Amino acid sequence: MTEQYPTPTDPDVFEIDDDTLVRYRGKSPDVVIPDGVRCIGDRAFWLSRTLRSVVIPDSVTDIGENTFFGCTALVRVSLPRALISIGHRAFYGCGRLTDVVFPDTVVRIASSAFGGCTSLTEAIFPASLKLIGQGAYDGCTGLLRIEIPATISNIGPQAFSGCTALEHVTIPKKYKLTLDRFFTDANFNLFGKASIGKAKITFLE
Repeated sequence: MTEQYPTPTDPDVFEIDDDTLVRYRGKSPDVVIPDGVRCIGDRAFWLSRTLRSVVIPDSVTDIGENTFFGCTALVRVSLPRALISIGHRAFYGCGRLTDVVFPDTVVRIASSAFGGCTSLTEAIFPASLKLIGQGAYDGCTGLLRIEIPATISNIGPQAFSGCTALEHVTIPKKYKLTLDRFFTDANFNLFGKASIGKAKITFLE
């Protein structure tokens, strides 16, 4: 059964079906999602262009596809401590989003999840992470630092394509010979030394 829950600042309304937030129908730029929600559904905040900040409760484990797609005013999002999965294009085009801190429970960041988030400056991933999807950070032109744990299992093609401002990259050594699959500016010189633009690269054993 679908119910509607007014937020503390009526007339902001959440449409919730069982434990899934189906749609946010409010107008407030600063949103606190109700505790007890376990999944933020596909397109729940789709093209909410006035949305500025979101606090997600620790009950949430999954953020769906296109959930915050095109939320061009979104600056801050507080990710929950139990989060496992971030869906396809979940934050795509959130050009003002400046800081995303991942909890040590995240396993999956799907394709294009943060594509076009041009104000992000770092992507520091926890040891729990297994998958970074295709084009996950495509076009993040402000990204300066990337830290990928040695425990990662799969990095998709063009995961960091167009990230042309990189200064520091930490990545498992097993990906050394395939850097050009993930990064636009990856090259090898005549002596076999890898480079990604002007970034300093640290390879993890």
